[in-house]
Amino acid sequence: MYGAVGGGFVATALRVLEQYWVTPWFTSSAEAKRKLILYGRPLYLSCHQIEFRLTHINQKQQEQRQEGITSLLASPADAKSVEWFTKEGYYAASSAYVIACVAAWIALYQKDVVFLPFKRASLAAQFFDLIERYKVAVSTKTILWYHYIDGIGELLVEDGHDRPMAFATFSYKLLKDQSFRGYYDQLFQFLRQVGSGEYGDQLKQTVAAVHSIKRFLAEKKVVPIIEAYDHLPEEW
Repeated sequence: MYGAVGGGFVATALRVLEQYWVTPWFTSSAEAKRKLILYGRPLYLSCHQIEFRLTHINQKQQEQRQEGITSLLASPADAKSVEWFTKEGYYAASSAYVIACVAAWIALYQKDVVFLPFKRASLAAQFFDLIERYKVAVSTKTILWYHYIDGIGELLVEDGHDRPMAFATFSYKLLKDQSFRGYYDQLFQFLRQVGSGEYGDQLKQTVAAVHSIKRFLAEKKVVPIIEAYDHLPEEW
């Protein structure tokens, strides 16, 4: 009799454990993995683009210490037509877009997984940690304060859309929408300061941070490995 009661208690306990802990844990873990794949692939591509662009900018900083990077000194306030964004303003505008795109995919991912339960060792938690390192790297001791990174990403996603706007749309809105251009002015000021030779260390730290995000996504088999360079410069 006692054995039957004990066995029934154990069976009930196991069912409760499965219903309230095991099944939800596996479900949330699978959902976190699905979200990681959904947003990880486009974020990886955006990280690849920003890694390539910031590495190139940092190299130009070192080569052009005296004259600066004049192509980063351009401001969309000077644009008279959309043609400006394909010529003299292209490098500055596309650099701003590349930075904002990374922030946009981060914002989309965070919005979609914020209510998922996950433990410290979970994929989502590890991914969040790498994202935080990126945001800290690009905002520490620069004029791109931490929450502004979120803002430039959120504004790049139009209402009712699930991805950042295209570069052509970004350019057109900078030309035609004064409030939109005003919000991104701080980002262009950042690029002008970079063009004047500032924030070299922050660029290196940011490149290292996005490289870590790429490596994580590749190791978790979310994407194949794509290298902007075979390896980072030795002095990095």
